[in-house]
Amino acid sequence: MADGILGLSPKNYGRHSLLPELKISGLIDRTMVSFSNAFYHNTSNFNLSHDSASYVIFGGLNASQIVGGEKELQTLSLLKGKLNPTMYWATTGRGFKYGNNMLMDPEEDAAILSVIDSGTTLMILPYNVFDKLIQLIAKKMQDDHSVNMVCTRASEGNEIDVCYFNDTMCSSIYSKLEPIKFVFD
Repeated sequence: MADGILGLSPKNYGRHSLLPELKISGLIDRTMVSFSNAFYHNTSNFNLSHDSASYVIFGGLNASQIVGGEKELQTLSLLKGKLNPTMYWATTGRGFKYGNNMLMDPEEDAAILSVIDSGTTLMILPYNVFDKLIQLIAKKMQDDHSVNMVCTRASEGNEIDVCYFNDTMCSSIYSKLEPIKFVFD
């Protein structure tokens, strides 16, 4: 039975746990997954990449994509305990930076649960980080009429609830946004 969602949980849920079942069956040596996301062919980085197409490796990785090879690979332990009782693919989030703006300082702010989910197309952020991020993006986009940024407010209070770009192509905004950087455990 399949529902169209590929779960890559490290926890063994029986016959529906892909990675543990692949390892038990002897098809992979390690319960790990690595992804290679190729650059779009019209970008300046396309010719710098070793791979012309995106791919996934179950049970291993492509060491040529890691600066210094596999010996330089850094791994994070899964977050266990009270902060992650369901054992998601998660680690401790310690910092968040948008461009040159530190929105969550790893030296001062409390750690958060950071779920790493290959099937999610969104980010869920602590409200104080989200609010700062949205304010910075909105300030940059406010006079740009080629961008239609829509934000809604929560039904109670004046807090921003959700923001999205309406009828706006990614190609018209990606060069206008700053890089997002995460600091994990």
